[in-house]
Amino acid sequence: CDETDALLERIRLSLLAGTCTPRQAVIDALSVSTIFITPARLEQLAQTVLCVQVTPIGPRTSPDPSQVLIPCNLPCRDPFTTAWLAKAPVRIDLAGGWTDTPPITYELPTGGAVLNVAVSLNRPTDTTPNRPIGCVVRAVKLVEAEVPSTAPLMLYSGNQKIGFKSLEALQRPIDPTEPCALLIASLVALDVPILLKRMIDTDTEAYSETKDLSRAISALIGAPSGEFARLEVECRSSLPQGSGLGGSSVLASVTLAALHGYFFGEAPDNNRLLSLVLLTEQILTTGGGWQDQVGSIFPGFKLGRSLHGLPLQVNVEAIATSKAFKSIFEQRCFLIFSGKSRLAKSVLLDTLRAHSVLPLGDSAFTDHPAENLVKGALAAAAALRDPQLDDECRYSELASRLNDYWALKKQMAGPSSNPDGVVRLMEALRPICAGLSLCCAG
Repeated sequence: CDETDALLERIRLSLLAGTCTPRQAVIDALSVSTIFITPARLEQLAQTVLCVQVTPIGPRTSPDPSQVLIPCNLPCRDPFTTAWLAKAPVRIDLAGGWTDTPPITYELPTGGAVLNVAVSLNRPTDTTPNRPIGCVVRAVKLVEAEVPSTAPLMLYSGNQKIGFKSLEALQRPIDPTEPCALLIASLVALDVPILLKRMIDTDTEAYSETKDLSRAISALIGAPSGEFARLEVECRSSLPQGSGLGGSSVLASVTLAALHGYFFGEAPDNNRLLSLVLLTEQILTTGGGWQDQVGSIFPGFKLGRSLHGLPLQVNVEAIATSKAFKSIFEQRCFLIFSGKSRLAKSVLLDTLRAHSVLPLGDSAFTDHPAENLVKGALAAAAALRDPQLDDECRYSELASRLNDYWALKKQMAGPSSNPDGVVRLMEALRPICAGLSLCCAG
């Protein structure tokens, strides 16, 4: 307990001096202590830049949050009057999908390559970009008498919610079908249960399991010693489930960004966030690749590429486009919800099983749809960069590549990726469309 108090005092003094960010204050303090978490691990988790819109906001009861903003890098941050909000666009995949999914993404001799674009979903009356997926993290101060009748950790996702009254309830295998499973996995990916356990172990006061969890949460968020707290994590998405726009991965991205921002005072950098989302999906056992989070976290058009081999490394190249091309794309690109929800996990498993019988070696992918998907993504990206093409030709080339992409996706995923209703819809639209494809896996 003495070492814990000394550590917290060092952090408090650094913040009061106003000479460093909260992250640096914690790292400096941990450099002479083994309490809670190692400096190297914290450095990985506490990077600084995120292209997803991440905004510290005021209390939800405030009539005008813009008047009570508390920048996360100021020492005056009060965990009970400051929340963290992360919002993100969705992504449309334009070429190369499936080559981002393990093990294909690191077994391909050339590695994986996906071209996609981040988009907001706007109605004609919208005046600002509508980022349809978001997460807010906040804490509520509790008096001791309230604690036994409440859950110190509350998770909300759409119309689902789950409360935890003990740390033991959080330290268990996760069922991906249970309420708020993705939020639970995000907490695990950030080592939050481990941090809470260490704080409970170092607390000299003996309480019930519920009070222990409440006090540990209070200590983790930086509340004054002896306070009780309830942590609330609330996610929302205006997308239908299984829409093919990468909703679950994007939801994981904003959840991790908001949690990290609230706990550490700043968001992880893009590369760290990509790794955390992949880890979250592995914890959740849903699998998945990297293109959804790349498409949403990085703005505009971009080409994501993974290198051959392990560990998995993803590089992202932003592709600059003119205002005229963006205007053409926005005016002519439409998203139509077919009314058919398709969970990516079921399509993913069937596809990976079908392609797991390939012989070992680089020759296994010769003339394979996955290799052609990579070639298509590189060619589409080259068309967007080509200075010899005007914007109309560039758009026509992208539309033609989109048709090729859809044909390759059907080869990869088989007939189940193309329901009869969608076939009829595409046949009706074909005469007036330059390019057609189902988003994501189909």
